[in-house]
Amino acid sequence: MIKTFGGSIIKSIQRGTLTLSSSTSQTITISAVNVSKSFVKINCTLESTSSHANNLVYAEITNATTITLTANTTPTDGIVYWEVVEFDSIKSIQKGLASVQYTGTNVTISAVVLNKSMVFASMTSNSSDNYVLAGHCNFGLTSATNVYLKLPLGGIINSIQWYVVEFE
Repeated sequence: MIKTFGGSIIKSIQRGTLTLSSSTSQTITISAVNVSKSFVKINCTLESTSSHANNLVYAEITNATTITLTANTTPTDGIVYWEVVEFDSIKSIQKGLASVQYTGTNVTISAVVLNKSMVFASMTSNSSDNYVLAGHCNFGLTSATNVYLKLPLGGIINSIQWYVVEFE
């Protein structure tokens, strides 16, 4: 069954691109958002054959007008496509930063209604191995109080910025 609703729950979407520089932390100025009702999602592309792991970044909204992109190693030549979604009416957004290995990590969250919630994530790596991008990270809600984060590669530790959005 498909339900349709009148109106939108999204207040605003801001988007843009940023070319990675030789800094492990870069900021982007955005129009003001309500941080408790917003999240950021990113996609990265590579412009050459340099170490792909160097171009992995995670994103977070650090305040109402700033996104911060963070890498464990110095990025080289990637482009980050970012979007900040601000909701008009949601129940909650939970977020966190977890250090994750291939064995997986469980993160305890405040209870959410599973069929009204979504998980979003971005990651960075401490590896210079080009194969770190082969699997990306796997993530999902395994219960009303648990987010599971996992990597398919052995021995590589990654930082994963995650968001759980619960709709009303």
